[in-house]
Amino acid sequence: MAIATSYNITQTSPLLSCDCGWHQRPRIVNGTNTGVNEFPAMAGLIDLLRRELTCGITIISKKYLVTAAHCFISDSEARHYAVLVGEDTEYSKLYQADKLKIHPKYNSNTKENDIAIVKTRQSIEFSFAVGPICLPFRYSFRTFVGANVIALGVRIVLALPPLFLDVDPVGSKLNGKPLGSRQACDCLSNDFKAPCKPHPKSSRFIAEPCTICGWGQLFFGGPKADILQKVNLTVVSNAFCQQEVTDNRIYSSEMCTYSLYKDSCMGDSGGPILWYDDTMLSSQRLFLLGVISFGSACANEIPAVNTRITSYLAWIVSETSDADYCIR
Repeated sequence: MAIATSYNITQTSPLLSCDCGWHQRPRIVNGTNTGVNEFPAMAGLIDLLRRELTCGITIISKKYLVTAAHCFISDSEARHYAVLVGEDTEYSKLYQADKLKIHPKYNSNTKENDIAIVKTRQSIEFSFAVGPICLPFRYSFRTFVGANVIALGVRIVLALPPLFLDVDPVGSKLNGKPLGSRQACDCLSNDFKAPCKPHPKSSRFIAEPCTICGWGQLFFGGPKADILQKVNLTVVSNAFCQQEVTDNRIYSSEMCTYSLYKDSCMGDSGGPILWYDDTMLSSQRLFLLGVISFGSACANEIPAVNTRITSYLAWIVSETSDADYCIR
């Protein structure tokens, strides 16, 4: 695996031809519909018992995805979950979860360490429409304050038949279509896409623009979106965020985002906070900076709080020892 030595990984096989964070050019609150397969790393976490797409989740490697810990309950079992990739297109595919790892220090009251990893039984098939996000290994020391970011979110109630509870990614059928096939998921969702991970030399990302995506509510108490939504937000400092968010302590392992009248909303939990490195205009790769965690409401004057991925790179690598990551 090729990862920075600061993550205690033996660099035995450098991934010289690897790739991540690709995307296609072309409603969260005041957001816009994404283009078809615009964000290949974006996926949906499906609760098979509730027959509902409950959270956003981001592809980071062939078998691993990252989401928020609060998307699960304390006794959650991996067999009760699946992930849907590729949006509602011919590339849509459902993958049964094999293992789930909630951060051991996750606190459901304070939302500290709100991060979890899902491993699929089968390897995810990559294409132009489905692929891993870049992790910010090269940017682990940045705050990203002031960065412009993209937020993506997810939540749709799925009309699934009872047999979906006994999902077999190869043999079972959903509405007459084999589960695990590209054709099985066109009755589940309208949009999905995937992002990239960051590298070990970062700054703080304060004031950096970023984007979020999701299928959450279009406004507080309103209907859920049936098409993946994205919105551009700005990373604000934790000090400013703490002044505004008075009900919760803001930890250094968290990242706050804000834009007036724009925000993630209920159902966007676990979705990605994405960022482009403006100094790499030729590649325009997307990096995963955060996981949507919580906020006081939708698109009010209070910043939203997200789990800061750079604070958990070592943990992610240690929990996914059989994965290969592309350092870009």
